[in-house]
Amino acid sequence: MTTWKEHLVYLICPFCSYKMDRAGATNTGRGPKPSDVSICIKCGGAAIFTRKLRLRAPTTKERRELMLDDKVRHYQKAVRTVQSKKDHP
Repeated sequence: MTTWKEHLVYLICPFCSYKMDRAGATNTGRGPKPSDVSICIKCGGAAIFTRKLRLRAPTTKERRELMLDDKVRHYQKAVRTVQSKKDHP
């Protein structure tokens, strides 16, 4: 049986094209599954996992839902904070 780790060679952010080599859920200890959300650690973009565990940009409806999700906004803010400290040491 193929595991999620075997599927994740590289993930490409659909917003900034950053190559990620890791993904996981923050509270379950499991890997991603289709329709899970991924936050890019470079740009903070919220992408959706496909059936083949690749990333895609959210649909308009999904984008609206993500904008209202407190957890997504929290992680996006954390990414922006880290990136701003890297840009302005």
